[in-house]
Amino acid sequence: MKPNVILTTSSLVTILLVTFHLADDMVRQMEPANLSNLVAETRSVR
Repeated sequence: MKPNVILTTSSLVTILLVTFHLADDMVRQMEPANLSNLVAETRSVR
């Protein structure tokens, strides 16, 4: 297989598994169900 195909496939599988993980946390009420859980936050460290 080509390296690009492997990278694309593994990236898509990772996104799918992270989505399932977040959804499970929200269903079990371990995390609040809001948009900030789906978007990565970037903070500058000073």
